[in-house]
Amino acid sequence: MENKLVLFIKDYNLTAGEQVLFQNFSLDVFEGEIIGFFAPTGTGKTSLFNYIANIADVGPKPVEGLSVSYVFQEPRLIPSLTVLKNVMLPLENKMDEKSSTDLAIQWLEKLNMGHKINDLTKTLSGGEQQRTSIARAFAYTCAVPERVEGVERLLLLDEPFASQDEINTTNIVNLIKQIVSEQHCACLVISHDRQVLEGLCSRIITQKDFIVS
Repeated sequence: MENKLVLFIKDYNLTAGEQVLFQNFSLDVFEGEIIGFFAPTGTGKTSLFNYIANIADVGPKPVEGLSVSYVFQEPRLIPSLTVLKNVMLPLENKMDEKSSTDLAIQWLEKLNMGHKINDLTKTLSGGEQQRTSIARAFAYTCAVPERVEGVERLLLLDEPFASQDEINTTNIVNLIKQIVSEQHCACLVISHDRQVLEGLCSRIITQKDFIVS
């Protein structure tokens, strides 16, 4: 059976001042795909992700009925709440408290954060904050009922390997593969580590692909 289309972008354009960053950029993303973005800083990759997530005011929205889990380049956590509560927050309207607690702890343990669940996020290192953000996104993806009619699921990961050592990087790569396979979603990943992307992604989009004449 042919995989479902999760995201379709056609003729996306983006400029910064007089500099053209994206021109006539189009992209099809199918269920089960992991697509990498590899390009220098300042070339518009994060702006593209914001457009996909419908948090950028840059024209028509790319898709309807899309559930997006977004890991931002800078972890957006509530400093005064514990690690566990930060991961549970987006789950509150999806499931009961016990189920959301169990799911949050499950993903925190998978990301080597199980020993930090009661710590305030403001006490965490940069790498720990990023893994907490990843746990939150993965838990939310799992909380969206599988194959709800008219709703597809997409993970947006902006520099998820930043501040991670080799062990945690390898673990995150394996977990991305796992969740995309098991949850029948798709994933877009921005990283400056070309080698990691090559071991993770089915295709890699580079700056030369941003502008189509």
